[in-house]
Amino acid sequence: YGYTFVSKGTVPEFVEDLQHESAVYEQLKPLQGSCIPVLLGAIDLRELERICYYDFRVRIVYMIFVSWAGTCLDEADLPEDIKGKVRQEVEQSLRAVHSMQVVHRDIRKSNMFWNNETNKTMIIDFERAILLDSPQLPLREVIPGRKVQQEAKSVLRLPYGLAQHDIAEARALV
Repeated sequence: YGYTFVSKGTVPEFVEDLQHESAVYEQLKPLQGSCIPVLLGAIDLRELERICYYDFRVRIVYMIFVSWAGTCLDEADLPEDIKGKVRQEVEQSLRAVHSMQVVHRDIRKSNMFWNNETNKTMIIDFERAILLDSPQLPLREVIPGRKVQQEAKSVLRLPYGLAQHDIAEARALV
């Protein structure tokens, strides 16, 4: 079929980081395939009593699998006329990630990819990302004999500084 996927593996000391990255991909599920790669799965090789060795004495014990993202912006030789579109796409991708209550926190060219097939950017490497939980609204005091007025639903917004830092980092790089 010609599908390409990527595996990211880790040593025992960093399994939690890769599990966190998987959790971020799950939170970003609606964005998978558009501005982030599709998470295909994860495997703990220790449960299978298998270990993958990389180089000399590097024991890979946990892996995630994601779809191919494109060409890394670090290595991409983009024509001048497309650089503006790439910058715009990177910002749109980051805003989409932020809208899902995730702050990336590791914006580098090596974590941004250009996909020629879709003409879109993809953001990768979420092990340092922050997942912001939806805060529960405080309960209102109920006063007997009084009507409780419906409050307008508040829209959860990311802390401005965190989201803006991601965007500013991207603008400086692209």
